[in-house]
Amino acid sequence: MQRADRIVAIGLILVSLGVAWKATELPVGILPKEGPGGGFLPFWLSLGIAVVSLLVLIQSLVSSRRDKSSVVDAGVFMSREGLGDLMRVGLPGMIMILLIGVISVYFSAALFIFYCLFLVGGHNLKTSLGVSVGVPVVVYYIFEKFLIIPLPKGYAEFLFYWN
Repeated sequence: MQRADRIVAIGLILVSLGVAWKATELPVGILPKEGPGGGFLPFWLSLGIAVVSLLVLIQSLVSSRRDKSSVVDAGVFMSREGLGDLMRVGLPGMIMILLIGVISVYFSAALFIFYCLFLVGGHNLKTSLGVSVGVPVVVYYIFEKFLIIPLPKGYAEFLFYWN
């Protein structure tokens, strides 16, 4: 497992540093009378991911030196049950991403959240419906109304211009 931790940590460090470098093509700082530049969020988020990944890498290296005497199942990266859990959430997650261009990010997120809460998580219907409707509504108002950043709406775009 430590080997997998190291591989993923190194991969994330490389990708996040690449994103940070690419984000510097846009203004990264706070612009006077405008607020944060276009590269502000990607730059700082990717640096944060790089720092956390570096901490995971260091933790993996330190714990392997400390636990040299007790090697625990170094052969299997993921159990059959873990792979099943990953597919139970990962495959619908990929379907959600594919549906964004068709039924909008809001409706696809609502369906995915409902699936995860009700079918996978076993929460009651009232809670699952409330959260799966509430989260996309809050995200809509934050992005579309407050930040004025349009998110993909696909073929359902006409439903968002009723006011």
